[in-house]
Amino acid sequence: MTTYTGSYSGVGEMLNSDFMLAMVQSHGQAVLDEAEATAPVYEGPSGDPHRGRYKESFRLEVTAHGGRKGDRACAYIWNDSPEAAVVEFGFSPTEKRPRGQAAHRTLRNALSAGG
Repeated sequence: MTTYTGSYSGVGEMLNSDFMLAMVQSHGQAVLDEAEATAPVYEGPSGDPHRGRYKESFRLEVTAHGGRKGDRACAYIWNDSPEAAVVEFGFSPTEKRPRGQAAHRTLRNALSAGG
């Protein structure tokens, strides 16, 4: 009978390896691409300088120092536009109730589709 003895340092090396970083990069890019493809665009006046800002504000960062302890490959995807929380959740995190606007859930849906 074969037995397995785990190695915390070995698992740590695997979670930080080049192949893990490449996989995280690939999956992160798929999620980013899906978010950009499905992001809504503001339909206000055509001369509005903010038109398309949300769609153009997605970012991807891949690091070997992610996770709670900073010891694993990780992809962070975010949108840094001022309206991101309103589009994602339907209201700002500082508000107690929705503005009457439906949540679009761009990042959540992109994660499910591209994950």
